[in-house]
Amino acid sequence: ECFQENALESVSLTEADSLQEEARTIALMIREALNDSAHTIALVTPHRGLSDRVTAELKRWKIVPDDSYGESLFESSRGAFLTLTLNAACHPQNMTSVLSLLKHPLTLLGLPFFDCRKMTRRLEIHSIRPLSPFEKFDVQQIEDADISSFYKKFSQAMEPLLVKTTSLADWVKRHRIVLETLANSSIKEEKSQLWEREEGKKIAELL
Repeated sequence: ECFQENALESVSLTEADSLQEEARTIALMIREALNDSAHTIALVTPHRGLSDRVTAELKRWKIVPDDSYGESLFESSRGAFLTLTLNAACHPQNMTSVLSLLKHPLTLLGLPFFDCRKMTRRLEIHSIRPLSPFEKFDVQQIEDADISSFYKKFSQAMEPLLVKTTSLADWVKRHRIVLETLANSSIKEEKSQLWEREEGKKIAELL
């Protein structure tokens, strides 16, 4: 009986009018508790949206929590690179998909980083933007030799994923080849970052 009477003695209830207000209140409580360096604070919730909002509030005070949820692999930069590569391979005439891949920081195509960005920009301005909504992109119509060469280099890098295959293992192997070709740089100081860091290692394990 004594245990039951005192079970909620240290528990407090706070009601919020919105999810954002709830997150802000929790973040403030965590911040106040952390003023005592002896404390370790844990937020336990099944609500991913709430934990994300609390994290955002804490970062305003330069408090970076250790998030056990982790970041979805496919929400990471390298995960997005994988997805963008597949989108461009499945929709080669969708120039939005193509440009999204070319603009990704990991795409180098054997060039220095800023050279690749510059050529992508030139391709977009001079060869893609002028197209009407119903006009298909045709590399043969590119008049600028440098832009044409750049796009052909990109097309060649994507070729392994454009070949029909019935084997999933072969598809995965081809995907990896394309990723490494796209991310390759001819500059020693700009070596491919594709498999670097924890997320890169996890993707390498998947492929």
